[in-house]
Amino acid sequence: MLDRVAPDLVILTITFLKKLSIFEENKDAMVELAVVEKLVRYVRCDHDKTIQTALKLLFNLSFDPALREVLVRNSLIPKLVELLKKPPFRALSLRILYHLSMDDRCKSMFTYTEAIPIIMQLVINFPQNLVAKELAALAVNLSHNARNAELMCQNRGLEALATRVFRTRDPLLMKVIRNISLWSYTLQEDLVSEKAYKYLGMWAPFVVPFIELCLGSDNHDFSIEVLATLANMTPSDLPPKTSWDRLVTEHSLLPFLNKLLVPGFSQDDMVLEVVLFVGSLALEPKCAPLLSASRLVRTFHALFQEKQHDNELTLQLLYAFYRMLRHPETFKELLFGVGFVPDLLLAADAPNIEVRRMCDVLMDLILDHDLSSGGTTGDFGRLIRQRRFELHNAEYLEMIHEETQGSTYLSHHGMEGGEGDS
Repeated sequence: MLDRVAPDLVILTITFLKKLSIFEENKDAMVELAVVEKLVRYVRCDHDKTIQTALKLLFNLSFDPALREVLVRNSLIPKLVELLKKPPFRALSLRILYHLSMDDRCKSMFTYTEAIPIIMQLVINFPQNLVAKELAALAVNLSHNARNAELMCQNRGLEALATRVFRTRDPLLMKVIRNISLWSYTLQEDLVSEKAYKYLGMWAPFVVPFIELCLGSDNHDFSIEVLATLANMTPSDLPPKTSWDRLVTEHSLLPFLNKLLVPGFSQDDMVLEVVLFVGSLALEPKCAPLLSASRLVRTFHALFQEKQHDNELTLQLLYAFYRMLRHPETFKELLFGVGFVPDLLLAADAPNIEVRRMCDVLMDLILDHDLSSGGTTGDFGRLIRQRRFELHNAEYLEMIHEETQGSTYLSHHGMEGGEGDS
């Protein structure tokens, strides 16, 4: 029927197929009968009602990951991007494109179409305060791809996004900015030289406004995205003649961050973002005296003791501690102020392999410092070596313990063999 030319018959056939498509076995049959391949061609036909009906069926089919691959193979992405230019087809096209953009392999395919400029214009000029969810969600998905994120920054795109966010405080749009900031952060990490970074100053106008947004927002989802964006800001992203220690002091950031970590004040995802942000601050040597003088090191230590069951948070705390241990002020506060070493040794046999690996890295750092201070192993070094011996010989020590317990039991009950036995 789909091979017929009469529009009314085609529409009737597609409508019937749409009703059938809600059942899994029918979708499988459609794949076998090459329905998708025949359907895609109607997206580019001259009959508006046929296009609308075809899009509705394609939307139903796009929920299935296997069928999404078939749709992509049949070049549906560029066809739908073209339809974004036509308002009657925009809503359905956006929904299908959103489903297609969920697959990482498909995200890069949008780069080779007009998708990014069109979506950016739709987002920036959206008439309501909050951007429609399907449009914002598509922008979020696409911004996870490095090349797409870069394209979003072109033609002052980042400035337009930030300006809209400052006005609307849209959490999903802020998530797009967060993804772009992760792209620029990763880009700088991968460069051999800081001078090779060609986006120097791109974030500079927005850093202070983001800090002010973070301090002034009571929207949980929005605040998380802002804080995560700030955590991705490197010294190269800050305004000229500005450093993180200066910004932290001028905006009283450390007391604010410590307040977010008060038990029961914030949800776990916010706590994780605070840890990530403080970990970024700990990279800056000038921030070390500020961190050691605040309550944050003590609060982090308490978190580390309480949240051993949360692997992701424990791991990020360990990364933050690693950075703190590289500066004299925070090193001293961690080891002598809050007594971090015993808890580190306890965590060294955690079930999670990444947590164990980071504990090992931290123990190496403390051991090296211990040796370099006096040339001989100090108290911390002895504790670390003893713990490593216990971990390395855990099975042997357990066997000795069991044998000792068994001997004690026999002796206590007068069951050991001796000269008086007959």
